[in-house]
Amino acid sequence: MTERGLGMLARPSLYSGEPLAAIIEHYTSAALLHAVADQHRLGRRLLVATTNLDTQETHIWDMGAIALSAQEPGNEHQALALFRTIMTASASVPGIFPPIPIADGNTSEIHADGGVNVPFLLLPEALVQWQINQPSLMPGKIFIIINAPMAPRNNQLSGGAVAIMGRSFDSLSRANLRMHVAMATAFAHRHHVQLRYAALPSDLDTDPLDFEAARMAGLFDLGVARYTDLTQGLSDAPLAESVP
Repeated sequence: MTERGLGMLARPSLYSGEPLAAIIEHYTSAALLHAVADQHRLGRRLLVATTNLDTQETHIWDMGAIALSAQEPGNEHQALALFRTIMTASASVPGIFPPIPIADGNTSEIHADGGVNVPFLLLPEALVQWQINQPSLMPGKIFIIINAPMAPRNNQLSGGAVAIMGRSFDSLSRANLRMHVAMATAFAHRHHVQLRYAALPSDLDTDPLDFEAARMAGLFDLGVARYTDLTQGLSDAPLAESVP
């Protein structure tokens, strides 16, 4: 292996995390935190998951509570910085973007994309096998929108090591999604709760590093269409159903 190759192995990621952090800083304003705090007061919850690489555990952040704390005198700057840091960490795919240190008291923990452990957040991992015995705690309906393809895709692989690693990661991600959907479905069946989910088409060409505005708008429109399909005909839907 060349010296250049060894140097790449020593780097924390293929790409710098500064552009990602800059995008999040641009769109995460004080006004956004006020809006999140207002919805938090109404009982809605915005939860974001990151993966603590030090402990290999999923960390669930109550972003509404953080936004609400920004309205405490003298705490706006600190709360906004933490909000942005968590959002950046939750989008920092290991190997692609560097992990993000988050202070916890006198120590600092390294956090990365929550999808390392959980591709979507339904319940804390320890509660997946939980049997709810109190009717007041029983969920009504569960909707899952997956912003990635889930079904396997059959197309010829060509290229070198990078292409092979990319295809392997894609295969692993899709298998992980299917496993977590199966776990969520089992939870819903066990509690007689309606669950519906939608994912991107399996043959859709997706590039997680392509943030071009037109492409993002197209994916957003596709998500809106999938959401509309997901929420139609609820009274006749089975306990678990996918949107094709």
